[in-house]
Amino acid sequence: MLNPVVPESSAPPLFCRGAPLCSAPRLAVVGSRVSRVGPPVAFAFAAHAARAGWVVGSGLASGCDVAAHRGCLAVEGRTFAVLPCGVDQVGPAPSHSLRNTIARRGCLISEYPNGTPPSKHRFVARNGVLVSLSQAVVVCAADIAGGSMHTARFALKQNVPLACYLPARGAGSAGCRHLVESHGAVGLANPRELLEWLAAVQGARS
Repeated sequence: MLNPVVPESSAPPLFCRGAPLCSAPRLAVVGSRVSRVGPPVAFAFAAHAARAGWVVGSGLASGCDVAAHRGCLAVEGRTFAVLPCGVDQVGPAPSHSLRNTIARRGCLISEYPNGTPPSKHRFVARNGVLVSLSQAVVVCAADIAGGSMHTARFALKQNVPLACYLPARGAGSAGCRHLVESHGAVGLANPRELLEWLAAVQGARS
């Protein structure tokens, strides 16, 4: 079923396959497709956020995105995926079964009508939509030139609270460190710190 939805901070209509977004707070969990460190962090962060009542969104791409969706679903949480194509298209999903599960237990969202294929420029636009639908954004792994940096820039531009996982070292840490050191993102080391930060975000909004 294709349902129109409207993001809080954006005028253009969006299209949803699944249940419309609920009023619960929404957290975007994103990160690199190639990092080894990022996906386990994304899974854990999403699972803890879902248990705390947050709806978790991501982009359904391989790596951190898929891990975030699966972490949320593993604890019976609600998740949504923003696509760079129509919700009837395959898009970036590496797993058809996961895509179908999200459609049943959450929703697939796109700013493009049915029949629109994915394309490179739509991936960047997709990240902006994900941020506009979220009250907070967490980057679990990012290289300086990685796609997750687009999501972070949208968060900074839209004044959406931004946090990054800071591993001691390794691939995927450079972008996160840059966001913390140069742009004021909050550094997080573990799920406990994530929950403390999310509580502060909610407190600031109330």
